[in-house]
Amino acid sequence: MNNLIIERLKRKPIVAAMFRALHPGYSTCRCCGLPWKVIEHHRVNYRTLPYMGFSAVCEYCWQHQPLEKIEEATRKLYNSWSEKGKELRDLDEMLEETRKDYERTIARQHDSKKN
Repeated sequence: MNNLIIERLKRKPIVAAMFRALHPGYSTCRCCGLPWKVIEHHRVNYRTLPYMGFSAVCEYCWQHQPLEKIEEATRKLYNSWSEKGKELRDLDEMLEETRKDYERTIARQHDSKKN
């Protein structure tokens, strides 16, 4: 229970801003704004390139945010890549794989609550 409280506190905007100041140069979760240095990312794999993937949100946000917020975070990641001139995967594919992975996560959580 204490761990959940700590994780929630870390995601307060002022606390997330302090972490970003302490770890400049690190990309961040597109939901909570914490730098990857202090959180675990959630990786979504591409269907067409299964050895590659992307991380728009941290594992905590993946578990605690609705799909709409995660899709918004995925769009933000795509747009930031586009602005930097990176070679892009298809946004529709990214969103589709995000939805599929999210549905699998929800199904696993539902199954674990049954047992």
